Amino acid sequence: MSAHNRLHRERLCRYLLRPTLANGRLHETLDGKYAFELKTPWSDGTRMIFFSGEEFVARLTALVPPPLMHMVHYFGVLAPNAKMRKFVVPEAPGEEDADPCGHSIAYEQITTGKTILRRWIPWATMLLKVFAVDVLACPKCDSGMQPSAWITQPRVIKAILACVEAMPQPP
Repeated sequence: MSAHNRLHRERLCRYLLRPTLANGRLHETLDGKYAFELKTPWSDGTRMIFFSGEEFVARLTALVPPPLMHMVHYFGVLAPNAKMRKFVVPEAPGEEDADPCGHSIAYEQITTGKTILRRWIPWATMLLKVFAVDVLACPKCDSGMQPSAWITQPRVIKAILACVEAMPQPP
C-alpha cells in the first residue's frame, strides 16, 4: 500500500470520515420512539434497541468529548506506533520547512523577551498563515510593529472608533 495510490487513499479517507451512527440503521417508530438496528445481534438475540427522544439525545451527548480533549484518536495503520504507518503517512517537514514564515513552535514573549513554549499560535501568526496578511507590518514602511495594548472594553473601543470616524457599531 503506497501513499501515492489514489484508490487506497480514498478508501482510507472514507474509513476515517465515517459517521458515528449509520443513518440507515436509525428509524423513528409510529409512537415517537427511535429504533436503532444493531449491526450484529447480541448473544440474547436482540436486534434493535428502542429509545425515547430524551434518552436518545442523552446517549448521543455521551459521545461528545469534553473540552480540551483530543477529538481524533488514530487506530490501526494510523496509530503512532504502527509498523505500517511509514508507508501511509508522509514524513513530517524538517525544521526549516516547518513554517514558511520562519516562525518556530517557541514564540518570544514581547514584554520580557523570554522564550515560552505554547500550544497555541498567536493571532498575528495565524492571520499570516491563513490569509497571508501580516497585520504587524507597518503599511507605510513595511517594518515590523509591536502591539502596545489590548483593548477589550466595548466602551473604549466605541470611543476610539468614533474618534477615527469609523463606524462605532457593527453593521
